[in-house]
Amino acid sequence: MGDGSNGKGMGIAVIAVILLASIALFSLGLYISSRPATVQGEMAPEISLTDVDGKRFDLSELRGRIVLVCFINDMCSYSYSRDQMRELKNATNEIGWDRLVPVTMNARIVDEEQFRRFRDSNECNWTFAVGTMEVISSYGADAEKALPMVLLVDRDGRIAYRNQGSVTGSSDIVSAFRSLEEARSRALYDRMVNA
Repeated sequence: MGDGSNGKGMGIAVIAVILLASIALFSLGLYISSRPATVQGEMAPEISLTDVDGKRFDLSELRGRIVLVCFINDMCSYSYSRDQMRELKNATNEIGWDRLVPVTMNARIVDEEQFRRFRDSNECNWTFAVGTMEVISSYGADAEKALPMVLLVDRDGRIAYRNQGSVTGSSDIVSAFRSLEEARSRALYDRMVNA
């Protein structure tokens, strides 16, 4: 009969593997949550997802248009998320649906049918998709604490406006959009005058 040392050695090896895996996962979590936030003027990281209706969505395909991106968290109260949807709808109505493309992503894994019902109950007729942690972290967002996050992505794919952690009012979105359009008009005028 053996003295049980092989069993002890195997147990220690299993514990060591579990400990190393835990440290690796913890480190990965720190890396993801410590990524720097995207800032104004920076290229918006690509978003490639399938929306809740099964249609493909690629942010890069909207170059030439101004895109209003909103990340929400299903762990927030739905009233908080409903408030943000109302503000996005008001802003888009004021700016014009032909001038602004709204997109809403849930930053946590949820049932797509539930998210579709949320969209429909709030009468939102734009793209809704369940975001991945990769997409969320590429924007430097913390899905647990710092949502909603609203971004305006300009025609060139750069972040022109960012607000994170509180409901963004429609007047703030409209103001940021107008500033973006005024800067574009000035640049076009300057090019025309200096040509």
